Amino acid sequence: MLHRWRRGVTAVILGLATLASACAAQPAAPAARTAEIAPPVRVAKVVKGTIAATSTYSGNIQAKAQVNVLPKVAGRIEKLNVDVGTTVKAGDVIAEIDSAMLKIQVAQAEA
Repeated sequence: MLHRWRRGVTAVILGLATLASACAAQPAAPAARTAEIAPPVRVAKVVKGTIAATSTYSGNIQAKAQVNVLPKVAGRIEKLNVDVGTTVKAGDVIAEIDSAMLKIQVAQAEA
């Protein structure tokens, strides 16, 4: 029992000695020296406002579905009624074909 007690006291004394030597080993740095080493920083006043979060990405965009548009008759386009990328519905007139050539073809077919 006495042997255990000596071990405990020895451990406590060693711990206190280690703690004391660790605290005494580091000299206190003067405050003026710390100010000299400090890196320069930019400061600004805090203001309330909105933050606009924007991101820029690059890539390719493809439509979900594509449709081939074919004319009922062949001919030269006289007027284009829509631009590339315009949304159209079934029955919309996309282009008008030159009717002069069609009239000549009809006249030849009737003769």
